[in-house]
Amino acid sequence: MPSKTFKNLKEEKRVNITNALLEEFSNYSLANAQVARIIVLAHISRGAFYSYFDDLKDSYRYLFSIVMQKVHTGVEIRHFENLKGDDYFKFVKNFIETKEDDKYFLFIKRYFLENERLIDVGIDFSSERRLVKGSMFNWAATTLSHETIRQYFLMPDLKSTILEHFKKSIIKLEG
Repeated sequence: MPSKTFKNLKEEKRVNITNALLEEFSNYSLANAQVARIIVLAHISRGAFYSYFDDLKDSYRYLFSIVMQKVHTGVEIRHFENLKGDDYFKFVKNFIETKEDDKYFLFIKRYFLENERLIDVGIDFSSERRLVKGSMFNWAATTLSHETIRQYFLMPDLKSTILEHFKKSIIKLEG
């Protein structure tokens, strides 16, 4: 994660660097990303970059955490404890439709296509607070919702088909 030096920068400079990271990691996989392009976009020196981050992976983890916070703003697991199938469908459909023009779309797509297997982003999937409470239906529906969203990012041209499969599956799951 970023150094104390980075955290102490003026907000405008942190935002500028974060935007440069987003540009780089939206257009290049982690394997093909370059500090050289980032520092040009961010208007910082190579030495400054390495005073803020340990390496490219460290800067990627930082950006990933920022993107996930932004994408999940207003989405809390407790909101999913007693939803019905149609509620899940409406939520996922709305979520996907709001992400189509989102500035993080390409970053998330590239994560699923190329970077997911290259880096541990530090998400603790074993954490009990991440465990969906409620019925087995809610657990299964939440898991299916995430997979539907993942498939959409991998194949956005198949959005209608993906949503149709999700709707049929969630209705069948609900029984």
